[in-house]
Amino acid sequence: MTPRAQSRTTPCTRQQADQRLRQAEGFLGWAEVALADKAATVNLDVAASLAVLADIGAGDALCGKVLGHYSRGQRHDGAANLIQSVQPGGPHLASKFRQLVAYKDDAHYAPKTMGASSAKAAVRQAAELVAAAKSHP
Repeated sequence: MTPRAQSRTTPCTRQQADQRLRQAEGFLGWAEVALADKAATVNLDVAASLAVLADIGAGDALCGKVLGHYSRGQRHDGAANLIQSVQPGGPHLASKFRQLVAYKDDAHYAPKTMGASSAKAAVRQAAELVAAAKSHP
């Protein structure tokens, strides 16, 4: 049996966490713009893709602020596990994070248009994690 790989993390100062949060807010803002622009259905994919990036950035910011480090692994389960350890609310936030990164393949790589309800849900979930990262001390 192959030993399970350890989750990679990187140290994060408060200043770095705040910068990562600003990036997440930027991704979320542009996701909202893309979602509102109904000129092309591809904007639904763009909105969901940006929401996933906002979700990842907010998760990094949250973990950086609270734990002093964040996940740097290629897989997002390490980040979800770190988010789960954040108190208060870690298990709920980790669940939302996992749901949203599950959209990543369809939003980023699939040659099909994401549905409006899925894109809206992605943006809503990203907004929740960004808000949590902003409100945590």
